[in-house]
Amino acid sequence: MLLFFCAREALRTFRRLDGPEPLVKQHVLQQTACPAPVALIPALAQVLWHYRLIRGRSREGCFRAFRLNHWLGFTVFAGIAASYALA
Repeated sequence: MLLFFCAREALRTFRRLDGPEPLVKQHVLQQTACPAPVALIPALAQVLWHYRLIRGRSREGCFRAFRLNHWLGFTVFAGIAASYALA
């Protein structure tokens, strides 16, 4: 999903670059940010951990994965926010 987001933003950027002004091209490229790839590593680790929790289909494991899944969203959000803050 994050790769789709990056590809979509890149296509939107290149579609906006058709104008005759070269300064606009630089400005648009500087403002377009892709989610920080560093945030994908902990997100992938959390996905694997959640998979390990729900693999046995136990009630406790599934509930624990459900209860703690907000950290996965926070990790992805933090990566996106950091990429925009550093851009």
